[in-house]
Amino acid sequence: MNWELGIALYAAGISTLVLIWRLIEYYFEKAGRIKVFVSIQQKALLDSHNRVIDHSINIEITITNFSKHKRIIERPIIITDRKTDGMDKYKNMDFPSEPVFPLQLEPGEKRKLELNNVKYYRGFKKKG
Repeated sequence: MNWELGIALYAAGISTLVLIWRLIEYYFEKAGRIKVFVSIQQKALLDSHNRVIDHSINIEITITNFSKHKRIIERPIIITDRKTDGMDKYKNMDFPSEPVFPLQLEPGEKRKLELNNVKYYRGFKKKG
């Protein structure tokens, strides 16, 4: 094998690796990166005999856009771990007037959505 063929094979290998790297970069750039953090706090009102009178849940959803492009967030839903009334999705989230959905997130933007006094939904179950 002469040195010209060796250099050509080396260049072909490097260019193939660069092409694969760029395709992977392109895929992850287009796929977008959004981080969602959900905090759930439960409140229970008890009587003097420690019986539950009222029960509500406060939900705080933090959404961060880590991609290089704008992302659109549709109205969020909560998927529960078991079916209740034939459904496994909790759609009845009454957000305050702000934000208006669909929500547009700029690159690097973080939004916090709060739901206060959500009535207990039987599909919720605390996971380990």
